[in-house]
Amino acid sequence: MDIEKGKYWDVAWNPMVGCSKVSAGCRNCWAEKMARRMQGIAQRNLDQFMHRDFDGTAKYFGTVNEKGWTGYVRLEEDEIDKPLKWRKPRIVATCWMGDMFHYNGDALDVYRVLDSMERFGRPFDDWGNRWLGSDGFVKPHTFLVLTKRPERMREIVGAWLAGYAHENKRAEIDHIWFGVSVEDQKSADERLPHLQALKGVRPNMNTWVSVEPMLGSVVLYEYLDGIGQVVCGGETGPGSRPLVPVREFGLRMQCLGMRVPYFFKSWGGGKKDRRVDGVTWDDLAWV
Repeated sequence: MDIEKGKYWDVAWNPMVGCSKVSAGCRNCWAEKMARRMQGIAQRNLDQFMHRDFDGTAKYFGTVNEKGWTGYVRLEEDEIDKPLKWRKPRIVATCWMGDMFHYNGDALDVYRVLDSMERFGRPFDDWGNRWLGSDGFVKPHTFLVLTKRPERMREIVGAWLAGYAHENKRAEIDHIWFGVSVEDQKSADERLPHLQALKGVRPNMNTWVSVEPMLGSVVLYEYLDGIGQVVCGGETGPGSRPLVPVREFGLRMQCLGMRVPYFFKSWGGGKKDRRVDGVTWDDLAWV
């Protein structure tokens, strides 16, 4: 994890890929551009190496075309158990090459991803070995989930938790952070009530909000109670829209007033300096 460069996770894990644009924040989607690039690499592998997928890029076939995301969402079987190979605990950006709660994704596939994450919340793995950190204490991977479709996340995660309860079991999710992405006040008012409702199912559930790209002023006072983390950042890449400093200041003051950890990722627009008034804001609840 390279916090100095605004990176607040260690590794990406994409067992589900694919998406479609849903709001103004999606206009310059970095994941869409990356998926198109990966699909191009996969096509070259197909042309040159007789269908062999050397680098895992073939999973992006069909997810994008010349116009962008196609809305095709798929589960990649080879990725499901990948975190089992990481013996050192990591902070995992989960399904950020799409939206795992997209309506075109199969709910059963989402359950499998949730089950794969949940197993790391138990003190022992599937073979009876303890998950141990460098200091000898149990430290599972930390999974960061992010969606622009919180109404479906509320539905699926709620049903998933109810399934465990029906079997007289308790899903271990203290190491999973369920997040919602917003870009302005309209998207915040539409999406964050669903995150609050989901948290009502499990009051101690870890939840977070990503305001990236920040395209408008966002007032979150009524939503911040119980939120464990806020991340803010500007838009990056060609055609990026600027982040207005007074908007960032307003959001930061709200978080400080409510004592919610605040992480400022970047100004975007090619600006590498992450500092705000000469300092960086690197408060992360999951570190």
